[in-house]
Amino acid sequence: MNTMRDKCVVLKCDCSVEIVDLVSGDEFSSVVRSIIGNYYESVPLSRLHYQTLSEFSVFSCAMLVDDEGKLKKGLDINPIATYYYGSILQTTPHWILPDQYIFGNAMLVKSTFDDIEPFTMEEAEIVKDGALKHREQFIKIKIDKRN
Repeated sequence: MNTMRDKCVVLKCDCSVEIVDLVSGDEFSSVVRSIIGNYYESVPLSRLHYQTLSEFSVFSCAMLVDDEGKLKKGLDINPIATYYYGSILQTTPHWILPDQYIFGNAMLVKSTFDDIEPFTMEEAEIVKDGALKHREQFIKIKIDKRN
């Protein structure tokens, strides 16, 4: 695998954001499962669109989330993932639509027309910086652990 294009960005429930190395082939699924859960799905995003620093190209992101997150007891709501999914309205105070929470860790990857692929390190840094830019806003949103 090309080591320049083997990264993803993980959004955690505590509003931390990490860049994680991915592996090729069948192992990709096991990495995703170890971060998100056994059953994951890609959810649409309309808020993540970036321009790379070294190229004049724009890329979109896909977000992989736990498909069973809403059903699992004890998982925290992921404020950043919920925001990117479009569930937190940009008003003051922030209102969260109750049926649209994202629970547990989420993974951002590059989205192409019909597939997903890892980021380059540069792209991953751009996505991570974008998430951290509004981190304080997410931390202020009081979201309790699911009962």
